[in-house]
Amino acid sequence: MLLLVVSTIVLCYSCKKDKSSTGTPTPFSFTSLNASDTVITVSSTIHIIAIATGDDLTYTWTSADLNNNPWGSIIGGGYNIQWNVCHSDRFKVTCTVADKYNNSSTKDVFINCKP
Repeated sequence: MLLLVVSTIVLCYSCKKDKSSTGTPTPFSFTSLNASDTVITVSSTIHIIAIATGDDLTYTWTSADLNNNPWGSIIGGGYNIQWNVCHSDRFKVTCTVADKYNNSSTKDVFINCKP
């Protein structure tokens, strides 16, 4: 069964047409920034996912309290990170997505961390 699933994934991926090879750029769009929860307890870890389309996307993540003091730990990279913090406050996690054509967009998600 596992072999069938892996074979299907490989087959689908290998048949996928690469839009960048046709010379037509994929339109850039940063659709949403979603947190698995927006109210957490101190030292809890949440997942945050950036949903975007475009060619050769890069993701830049930051986090801070509402006074712009950097706080929190960003774990991982790319479109899907984990985030946690060691004290209670309200925080802003920011993601900037850019494509290879220098299109970019920034979104924030706010997290309330309670004791």
